[in-house]
Amino acid sequence: FADGYLRQMQGESVADIAKDKPFFGLFGEGGAVRGARTRQAETAGASLMSYVQQNQGDLIRMTADEQRVVLADYVQNLKTGDDEADQLIGLGAIKMFPSIIDNLTRASEAEQQRQAAVSQADTLKTHADALTYASGQVATGQMAPEHLDNLKAQFLEASRPLPGQSPESYRAAMTGNV
Repeated sequence: FADGYLRQMQGESVADIAKDKPFFGLFGEGGAVRGARTRQAETAGASLMSYVQQNQGDLIRMTADEQRVVLADYVQNLKTGDDEADQLIGLGAIKMFPSIIDNLTRASEAEQQRQAAVSQADTLKTHADALTYASGQVATGQMAPEHLDNLKAQFLEASRPLPGQSPESYRAAMTGNV
């Protein structure tokens, strides 16, 4: 097992190790081949984690279904052509998917909240500019106070917490807006 693991680690393919047929016997392929396949599956798992880290920015902007499709496609591309090695790779990926998806979902939610807060800040700035202008217009008698009251009500509506926003996040966003 260790011999196959080390040989694969040094770059030798599972197929080349299998050609040697070390300890091939009554119970199927020998330990060297199983070790090489194990190493190949570990490498595939590390590759998947590296892919997720490198592409997290794009992945968190996708829906959960889109994320699953992209990750499944990536794992499909890791296939080696060796049925047993591919099965090990698939099983390893399946074990990793729950934590990967959970982390991406959390990061995606945080990104959506951040984008919503930026949008809300832009909206509040527009309303504040309109209120400043309207106050001047009311002061000079060119706008009725009722119109200013309507603008104030719209500003208050726009400044409400976003859906799913925590009180701490809302407080921080409003402090940032001020």
